[in-house]
Amino acid sequence: MVETILPRAGAASRVRPEISALAEKIARGEAKLGIIGLGYVGMPLALTGAKAGFNVLGFDINAPRIAQINRGESFLSHIPSEMMRDAIASGKLEATSDFARLSEPDAILI
Repeated sequence: MVETILPRAGAASRVRPEISALAEKIARGEAKLGIIGLGYVGMPLALTGAKAGFNVLGFDINAPRIAQINRGESFLSHIPSEMMRDAIASGKLEATSDFARLSEPDAILI
């Protein structure tokens, strides 16, 4: 499966074991993703990750926004609240403003 992510001939044999292990987790859909910033770019990215089956931890410093997201309420006009509720209810998406929790994801996207 690593070859799916690292397709060049022999590329998997030249990468560090940690990278190879992460590539395997991503290929199996088992990686936990962290998204920094849940605004106009980060929120759709977080929802896309959750819809793809990844567990997603979204991080933002805006505590009221975090509470709104975790209630399944959209703050963006182009994202229906139903989509937010589904992602939260599935357990695939969670939002936090706790910096300590940023140690949980396998990969962080900014």
